[in-house]
Amino acid sequence: DGKFTEGEPPLEQDPHPILGDKLVRQAVNSSIDYTGIINRVAFGQGGPIVANVWPSIEWAYNSDLEPYAQDLEAAQALLDEAGWTRDGEEGVRTKDGQELTLRLMTNAGNETRENIGILMKDTLDSIGFNIELDYKEFGTVVAEMLGQTYDMVIIGFGGGPPEPDDSSQFSFKNDEVGAGFNFVSFYNEQFEANLDAGKAVPGCSEEERGEIYRDSQVIFKDEAPYAMLYVALSNAVWYNDLENFDPNAWNNYYNMEQWFLTP
Repeated sequence: DGKFTEGEPPLEQDPHPILGDKLVRQAVNSSIDYTGIINRVAFGQGGPIVANVWPSIEWAYNSDLEPYAQDLEAAQALLDEAGWTRDGEEGVRTKDGQELTLRLMTNAGNETRENIGILMKDTLDSIGFNIELDYKEFGTVVAEMLGQTYDMVIIGFGGGPPEPDDSSQFSFKNDEVGAGFNFVSFYNEQFEANLDAGKAVPGCSEEERGEIYRDSQVIFKDEAPYAMLYVALSNAVWYNDLENFDPNAWNNYYNMEQWFLTP
């Protein structure tokens, strides 16, 4: 039924015919103009992120790890290494008679995501991909994403607690077609062990847990199941006579019971 029990190994699955190759995923991540997306699409209201832990979780974020940056020469070298070739500097790459064609899906009407799709298509096509943009109603996007019937999807996650455990997205236990949020079917044995270890540290020591999660980010960046585009910045505006307004990294309203207006 697609569900797992504790300690059970992940289901056997056929890899994606193109993105099942880590080299191709790394090539995609190396091709993206992250700075351009932040400046042109997010209007500068964003910052880089290295992997799967938010920078605002300072005790667990791996600040020693460099985020992906656009390097088209490196991206093309990765595709060459993966066996995807083309004649000259134009045209779609092929391998064993198959074209390097992928469908990039996001929800129609979300201008930010639609514009990211356009920028990604322009760049990826320039290095030999054939990206087919597919903008659909949000419910359909979610259904195809959770149903694992897609190639690539532009999606965003918001909210969340100041906690780096993301088993809900990256543990094989949540790789459940139609429901689980590990819809990329990510599995790495050491990463999975780290997920368990991070929740089993005696006393929940941030120092010990942080070391585990920083190691996981190295694995995540190398495996490249996601291209982490940017972390959105939040802006807050308030009247001068509102006292004790003190937004934190997670919620502008977390101390709302302490607010008061001066006469």
